[in-house]
Amino acid sequence: MFLFHIESTTSSATTTTTTRTTKTTANPSLSFNQPKFSATPIWDSNGITFANQSIVGRFLRTSFVSTNNTIYVVNTENSTILIWHEESINPTKIIHGNFTEPYSLFVTSNGDIYIDDGEKN
Repeated sequence: MFLFHIESTTSSATTTTTTRTTKTTANPSLSFNQPKFSATPIWDSNGITFANQSIVGRFLRTSFVSTNNTIYVVNTENSTILIWHEESINPTKIIHGNFTEPYSLFVTSNGDIYIDDGEKN
């Protein structure tokens, strides 16, 4: 996977445009939140369903779990990001946006949210 950063500067006094492109190779197997599992993990049959189709929409494409176990989900149908803090059954925050085809979601350790909105970016 390659990530591209494009920086462009234009001066209105002259018609000079400078563009710099940086190509970075990313390791797609590296995860931001790397939970530690035991050597023999088992499924917890007492799990709780906290979000269904009426909350996250019919076409869930992306979600993200932060290192402090906050869950972020994009509801494409409503253009919202739903946030559940640990131990919450209902969303603790809803952020309204203007995205149509979110394919991936990333949240930094200080809470900045990045969405890949397909070819709409």
